[in-house]
Amino acid sequence: MLKNDRGYASFFAPPINASSKGKAIYELGVANDLIKSHIELQAVLPYMNPKISEADPPDCVAEGNIAIEITELVNEHAVGMNARIKQGRAGKNDFKCYGDWNESLFKKQLLKIIAKKDSRKLLGGPYTKYILIMSTDEFLLEYKTVKKWTQNMKPAVTNLLDRIYLLFSYKPQHIPAYPFIEIPITKEK
Repeated sequence: MLKNDRGYASFFAPPINASSKGKAIYELGVANDLIKSHIELQAVLPYMNPKISEADPPDCVAEGNIAIEITELVNEHAVGMNARIKQGRAGKNDFKCYGDWNESLFKKQLLKIIAKKDSRKLLGGPYTKYILIMSTDEFLLEYKTVKKWTQNMKPAVTNLLDRIYLLFSYKPQHIPAYPFIEIPITKEK
């Protein structure tokens, strides 16, 4: 299992040799983790009974024909560098590292992902809602800090997306154990 781990921010990531079915199982796990967090908080569930979608995108579909897209918020440079080291392909400038995050970089990466997922053509459907879940296991991206950053953020303008969540990796001392933030949005008319 450790041999197939990408070596960085891997909590939500499937093994590097995972099949498309294996990746889909990990994505379904993320959708279920968000439900667990809502249950811990006794909050209204954003969807119920997600399952792997037969048509991708979306990654999952829930009761009421709700489309769910799953992606990661990671420092891609750090992922690549650590993966090259783990796989024995490191260059002279590669070194084990953590992604460096600040408010500007976080918002830039977040909005880039939202724009990409908001412009996707969903297969199947029609869908009653379109939900995006971004999971993160970034060591230097702390829940409390990101919560402050998103409170100061202008709502993301979306065309298709109805709700956006940022789901953090498991933190047993936290309630919920999978902390999450709902990203504010404004739907285009």
